[in-house]
Amino acid sequence: QTLWQQLGEAGLLGVAVAEEYGGMGFGFTELALFIEEVGRTIAPVPVISHLVCAALPIQHFGNTEQKQRLLPGAASGEMILSAALMESLNENACAPLSVTASATADGLVLNGVKTCVPFADRAERVLLSAKTAQGVVVVLVDPKAKGVKLSEVKVTTYEPQFELDLDNVVVAAADILVAETQGAAAMQWITERASAAICAHQ
Repeated sequence: QTLWQQLGEAGLLGVAVAEEYGGMGFGFTELALFIEEVGRTIAPVPVISHLVCAALPIQHFGNTEQKQRLLPGAASGEMILSAALMESLNENACAPLSVTASATADGLVLNGVKTCVPFADRAERVLLSAKTAQGVVVVLVDPKAKGVKLSEVKVTTYEPQFELDLDNVVVAAADILVAETQGAAAMQWITERASAAICAHQ
């Protein structure tokens, strides 16, 4: 927690966040250099899930309201964001199988399970993809919402990871990041950068 606060105070969590949202305004290359140094020291902080898999997509795909609501806190470290990119027996986030979404008058209802979600117990929002009848939608789920169950998963990295069980979880329209017509392409964009970030970290 102390290290996370220090990174935020130093401005490093905002390396690739636009200046208007409290960041430095640099790009992915500078972010990868920061992640490389985190990996060099094996620092126990969620920089990839928070910055690459969540904050970066919010900045790239999000609307003005979503950016204003989430990016300043992400850049300062006052809030943690995460992402759920894996399902049991399915590591292709572009084609979710377990988690499905159906439309309601006010947004979506989600059901299914994602696994190996870093820092889900401390996250303000968890980015994930869900299958719909028309394609793939990308949403920001509140892990404290009604119908969300978190179960800790033991991993060799000792990073706190959780299984995210969604039982009729309501996601408001304000937390839909990418509509189903572009959702699979957006998840491809995210997973490519996540893979590059993991390489930099290692």
